Amino acid sequence: MKQIKNELEKSSGGGLAKKGVAAIGYLSGGVLIFVMNILGGRFRPFGIILGLAAAALGFVSLMDPNPDEKKPGAILAVAGICELIVHFGIPVLKPIAISILGIGAFGLFALGIVKGIQFLFGLRSLSK
Repeated sequence: MKQIKNELEKSSGGGLAKKGVAAIGYLSGGVLIFVMNILGGRFRPFGIILGLAAAALGFVSLMDPNPDEKKPGAILAVAGICELIVHFGIPVLKPIAISILGIGAFGLFALGIVKGIQFLFGLRSLSK
């Protein structure tokens, strides 16, 4: 077990470990946006709070100098803004905002699956 941990740290500067962490982050982000879309529509105060929090966290991630944080940060910021549009926006924009929320959730979930598969293949190559 210790050997695998050392190999994880050595392999491409910790790239394998970063893929595992990114997979978990993307998957949980996709699930959270999906839950925000469902619960935010049912409970207005909850949706407003989630929208503000998501937009704030997204903008903070966009300010991070790490380029790996910018893509999920942008998706999270757009999801927060779309959630706020659903509650405060022009009625014509509501279906568009709801669609963008669904696409963002699906996109993060798909990125998480891809990163997870890359992580598992990397682990598999280490065990051989």
